[in-house]
Amino acid sequence: MIIPQLEAGSHGVEVVGIFFFDDNTMVLQKGNPIGERLARLAKEKGILLMMCDSCALERGLAVGEPRWCTPDGEGRKEPGECRVAEHVLEGVQVGCFPDLYAALAGRADQVHPVGGLGRGRWKGPKTPGRCRGSSSRTRRTNRTAAPAVALDAYFEERTK
Repeated sequence: MIIPQLEAGSHGVEVVGIFFFDDNTMVLQKGNPIGERLARLAKEKGILLMMCDSCALERGLAVGEPRWCTPDGEGRKEPGECRVAEHVLEGVQVGCFPDLYAALAGRADQVHPVGGLGRGRWKGPKTPGRCRGSSSRTRRTNRTAAPAVALDAYFEERTK
């Protein structure tokens, strides 16, 4: 698993950022043992921990509105106001791909696609302003330009 590898220094590459989608965002709450370990590692190693804004808003992990979508689901040229809720671990950020790209600019030289096949979508209430298609598993899984490392399989097993 990646967390023990990062803790032992044996992962083999420098992880500079982890972007969380869907229910994986839930591990970033204070008191979650996986999240607490990640937050400690992130602080020690300078790893960015960022949650998808729409995913975090849907699950009560952020307050405000989607950063790069209007309430009608159209794209924005200027970001909306979205901030991490008080019960989220210290140091975690919330944003969308433009925010992720800006935060990791010049830091990532190896890219791993985000997402994981075979998982269902969030069945909870939809937040007004959700970007059209932003929850599509296929779109994220096939995305190859996202400079982040995903821990979907690890989190899925640990958070069931």
